[in-house]
Amino acid sequence: MPDHDLRKIRSKMARAMIGQTVDLLADASTITHGVVSEVLVEAGTPKVVVDGTRYNLSQVLTVTPTRLNPQLH
Repeated sequence: MPDHDLRKIRSKMARAMIGQTVDLLADASTITHGVVSEVLVEAGTPKVVVDGTRYNLSQVLTVTPTRLNPQLH
């Protein structure tokens, strides 16, 4: 698969995570949890932003729908 096709797929995957709750491997021993607020592209590579910090897609461990009002569920 050509690199440009792979970049498109990664960008679509990252954009689909906006508003979703994710668990991320922040470093070798830290897992962080939050909601993806935006996607930025750095040097052609999409990064998801959680609590103001940029993460590579490879750091995403899980993606789940965010409940907007947990009191209703």
